[in-house]
Amino acid sequence: MGHTLTKQDVVVNTDIEAFPIVWLDSQVNKNHNNLAAQKQLRKLDKNLKTFDDEEECHKYIVSTLADDRIVFIVSGQLGQTIVPKIHQLPQIILICVYCMNAALNEVWARPFDKVKTVAEKFADIITCIESVQQNITLGAATSTNSNINVYTHYCTAIDDPFDNPLSFLECFLRIESNQSDITECIAYCRNKYNQNQHELDLIQEFQQSYTSERAIWWYTRQSFVFRILSDILRKEKTYLIYKFRFLLHDIYQQLKQCQCQSRIQVYRGQLLPDQDITYFKTLIGKIITVKSFFTTWSNRKHARSGLKPSTSNSKQVLFEIDAIPGAANCKPYGDISLHNSFPKPGEVLFMAASNFRIDTVHYGEDHMWIVRMTLVDNDSPNWKDFSQRIDIMEKNVGGLNLASFGTIMRCMGHVSRAKSYCSCLFDQLSLSNPLTAVVCFELAEIALSEGDSDANKSWYRKGTHIKRKYSVHGDLNYESKSKGSTLSRSVDSSFIATLQNSSEDLDSTINEAMASQRFTSVQLDKHQVRFSIEGYEKVPLVSLEEAMVPLLGVLPDIQQMVCIAKMKCELPTDGLTSDQSAAIMLYTMEWEPSETCLYFVLNSALRTADREVVKPWFLYLKLIFTALSRLPSKSGTFFRGVKLNLSSQHPQGETFYWWSFSSCTTTINVLTSDQFLGSSDIRTLFAIESTSGRDISRHSYYQNEKEILLLPATRFQVVGHLPFTSNVHIIQLKEIESEFPLLNPIL
Repeated sequence: MGHTLTKQDVVVNTDIEAFPIVWLDSQVNKNHNNLAAQKQLRKLDKNLKTFDDEEECHKYIVSTLADDRIVFIVSGQLGQTIVPKIHQLPQIILICVYCMNAALNEVWARPFDKVKTVAEKFADIITCIESVQQNITLGAATSTNSNINVYTHYCTAIDDPFDNPLSFLECFLRIESNQSDITECIAYCRNKYNQNQHELDLIQEFQQSYTSERAIWWYTRQSFVFRILSDILRKEKTYLIYKFRFLLHDIYQQLKQCQCQSRIQVYRGQLLPDQDITYFKTLIGKIITVKSFFTTWSNRKHARSGLKPSTSNSKQVLFEIDAIPGAANCKPYGDISLHNSFPKPGEVLFMAASNFRIDTVHYGEDHMWIVRMTLVDNDSPNWKDFSQRIDIMEKNVGGLNLASFGTIMRCMGHVSRAKSYCSCLFDQLSLSNPLTAVVCFELAEIALSEGDSDANKSWYRKGTHIKRKYSVHGDLNYESKSKGSTLSRSVDSSFIATLQNSSEDLDSTINEAMASQRFTSVQLDKHQVRFSIEGYEKVPLVSLEEAMVPLLGVLPDIQQMVCIAKMKCELPTDGLTSDQSAAIMLYTMEWEPSETCLYFVLNSALRTADREVVKPWFLYLKLIFTALSRLPSKSGTFFRGVKLNLSSQHPQGETFYWWSFSSCTTTINVLTSDQFLGSSDIRTLFAIESTSGRDISRHSYYQNEKEILLLPATRFQVVGHLPFTSNVHIIQLKEIESEFPLLNPIL
């Protein structure tokens, strides 16, 4: 940590090539000066990674690959212990020590030649980083239009196809673009080329005449399209890639249409620096991702033509690529000769973010280096899991959006990757963008996964504030839709206040006096004849947060309640996981208006018998059914009631089903309290002899209710009636065998 940082101290050059930056300092995320410095560093590397723990930082660095070319900033104190451990790693290209006493720290740093500066002013750190980046950028200039120069991050070495740095493209390509996205892209292009009349004319032409059938034509034309797509893909400018997805999608579809139908060998010639060639030798047998589109030729001689002669620092390189069509999950590639703006026979284009295996690197008889590569598929367990989760999110209510990739990464356990992705998005999005609040809530979930309760609360408050201010998905200040409804309890206000650190937030989301309808619903749906839950057991078992994603369209504010439930279920009983216990608790939680509570919306869906309405609930049903299957069955007489006389609707001997979840209590006293049925007016109490009820009281938000939960499709027979008083009617039910044993598939 160095001296005070002012805006005048640092001027960042954003036109140079970017490298990943890692910063280790015990105060990196606490000190005001360090937080200000982070903003400057993110102009050099939008994915800046910060650590305040040496062990975690070391673990991360050694997990990276040699081509990551990391710039490492470290405090003087921590630098003394970590620099000797990482100095020899090839991915470390520069070390900067940012400290309070440069003279003292220069002593221990002197033996390490990768330590290029020991500085007390952060401006000196920026200058040093830019100097190194500029030198490498100049060296890369000998490889004009190179899409695969290691030092400029045109490609990245990976261990698994899932590690593809542009994996989020799989989500983006499935999200339909709208006119506002295209308009924003045009505006971006005009702003970028506002001093270039030729490009402005082309932009105008593009706006007026572009069609999806001419996507490749525009890409191959010497224009802003090629330059912008290459730049945003190579530099992983996530939000711009998202906005330009209409163009990427159209190119993707055209490549699928002209996909090569037989095995091909294609070539690409270029001039590469000696250090790149040396580095490629270390990648033999490994996989690389070429970030941008990759142009090749079916004619070897054509690929070599036009290559500049080798120099003392750079050599001619010929890439020989084998590709077999039909491989699982391969990015498309095809002969684009008929779609090119300047027809060139035998030109084969590979989709952006294609993966290749480096097979051999050798010096050929024709005095040029030969790098043999093979296009590889994405047939790995991680990728299959990733693809399956995308399918689930896409096909259910809510669908995919800009933040979906972060949610998937977190739910797959790749929390650091999710955090990096969402942090980048937050930096790029404006506060008025509807997705900014979604990203904030996702960052809150990430913080919760990391055990950082302070960050969790901070991101949650920030998302709530943005959501209210910009009216994202409606106002959070709910008013009851039923002014005459009886009121009862709600989520513990002190807990909410602690979570949100704002009593005002509490009043807008949860009312302290509302009536539970879980025990007193009149919607007993005994006449339904269709069953719409079959197949839930086939979906994967996911986290509670992920199970809620398809439901955001019908439960727009459920993420707040999920956060509360997860916090209260950190140490669950009965051998349940935190997600399983929280799934039960979320079912029991109530807020106003009651029509927006999860249990209300879920049971309404189950009663519709409409499979399309129920399908978005499958992930949640799988989770809560799994949780309930872990709890022992409880036999006994349980109670449920309504403020109506239903005795005439249930003749003795009748058998019927309740198709939704049914909340019961073990004591009739609960139902006679004023919070439920009260002790006056007409009431019907069901006395239910059950053998399959689950005691969820230890996982309920309201543990004093002694809640027993009966599953959907529980079958009953009417045993008898008891007119207890003139206003109270008791119907005795006995549970009998159901044709739909819901828990059997997961037991």
